[in-house]
Amino acid sequence: MTLRIWSTRTIRTWPTPVVLLLFLSYAPVITLLWVALVVLAALVTAGPALWGGAPWDIWEQVSAGFAPWFALGLGFSLIRMFMPLHIAHGRIRREFTAHATVFTALFSAFLAVLIAVGYLLERVVLNSLGQTQSLGYHRFFTDTYQFTRVVAEYWSIYSSWMIVGVFVSAAFYRSRTLGLGSLLVGFPLVYLGRGLANLAVPDHLENLPGVAALGVSAVIFLIGALLVWALLRDIPLRAKTM
Repeated sequence: MTLRIWSTRTIRTWPTPVVLLLFLSYAPVITLLWVALVVLAALVTAGPALWGGAPWDIWEQVSAGFAPWFALGLGFSLIRMFMPLHIAHGRIRREFTAHATVFTALFSAFLAVLIAVGYLLERVVLNSLGQTQSLGYHRFFTDTYQFTRVVAEYWSIYSSWMIVGVFVSAAFYRSRTLGLGSLLVGFPLVYLGRGLANLAVPDHLENLPGVAALGVSAVIFLIGALLVWALLRDIPLRAKTM
């Protein structure tokens, strides 16, 4: 007689955190784009000097002009590209929303680190040309060697822009009407974030100290995160076209 023993024990597998999956999805591509942007900025910075003119400090325009809009676009892509995929593979909506919010905070810090490193690389290029790096007014730093302060300033900016992108994307994912309505909320939040970047600074924010600016940025992020949670926590499950 042959005895068969059936085991009822199940082995529990721990799913990879959504935060890590999202980071691995974005970070390699963004890093490659950053490398290309650094090379282009170095050429633009050094080019005029090589031709006998004055070099251009281009990284200021990248950090305060291009990068916030890029962060906004990253936030918008987060919901449209990845939420349907993760839900289709068994993630619950609230889990994805919570992890996406944490990812937004962490990845905006990653973007700020890339920008801070870019400032240092631009300084190396300018020093090699015998030039000094000129900076506009900043709330947190007066020198690009103040690495942590540079990161803090741009983290406060990019986090607010990126969470607004997530919010607008979540609203459009739920319905076109909500998406259009979200612009009425998103634009004022982005305006405050843009003010923190010293672009179109409102008069009442002109002398806002760095610590207070961090507080304003934290409030913007919290408002955006709460709005995203309200939109996605009970969103109907349905197939979305990419």
